[in-house]
Amino acid sequence: MSKTVASRKFSGPLSRSALTRCLGVSATKIYSGGGRGPEQPDKTDVTDRTGLLPAAGSIADPHRPVVAAPARESDMTALQWTPPRGHADIAPSRFERIEGDGYLTLDAYWVIPALLRSVAIKGRVLEPAAGRGHLSLELRRAGLDVASLDLHRYADPLVRDIGIGDIRRLATLAGFTWVVTNLPYGDLEELAAHLIGLGVRDRCGVALLVRSEWIVPKARTRLVHEHPHFAGAVMLTRRPRWVERGQDRASPRHNFAWVVWAAAPRMGDPWLRFAGRAVAAR
Repeated sequence: MSKTVASRKFSGPLSRSALTRCLGVSATKIYSGGGRGPEQPDKTDVTDRTGLLPAAGSIADPHRPVVAAPARESDMTALQWTPPRGHADIAPSRFERIEGDGYLTLDAYWVIPALLRSVAIKGRVLEPAAGRGHLSLELRRAGLDVASLDLHRYADPLVRDIGIGDIRRLATLAGFTWVVTNLPYGDLEELAAHLIGLGVRDRCGVALLVRSEWIVPKARTRLVHEHPHFAGAVMLTRRPRWVERGQDRASPRHNFAWVVWAAAPRMGDPWLRFAGRAVAAR
């Protein structure tokens, strides 16, 4: 049988050239006798050129040690990759998000109108993760009474009266009709559960800007799937951006949605709506 066929099955040991073609490595085989035949490999010294083979000592077969080529400082292999310490992505990223850095809702000018066209937001609104005030500014432009706060004080705020406070220390939402916010991703689960719990008790609706896939996993069963106040989701048909265009010319990577919990328990099934950037938006 030929050593190379369409199904990539082989009979007998591979030659050095065949092994090089299949694995992208340079191999030197050291053969020994012992009744195993002249072509039976005993040990293989492998120098990895792809960066995808396990490091030395990690192969299950002790008779086949691997000697990895010296890695350059700038190299990164699949086995060397570690998750970013920040919380930028659900999908893995090679780039670490900077803890405490501001990833602000720069596209609030169309993200807020998309919400307001889909959900009847009225009364006094709390924005508890305001950043520089992008969402607060657009909510006020829509005629809403908005109170804003954030854990940090940012330079060049867009609204003047952003207070300093920790969402975890909020004890009540009495006096507010809605919470509208984009929570920091690393604390999203904890902060969302706290706000929604207060909203249920104090009869205050909650609208959170989240990645569209956030509501899907089984981990959201109690908070979303089976929550009696979960009203529905507004899927944004355009991807928001989080950095200025001059800093990153790449297209936004993730789809987002407004996820809504109502002040009163839901009647029937949750709704699903779609909204995007209006023609009048800049």
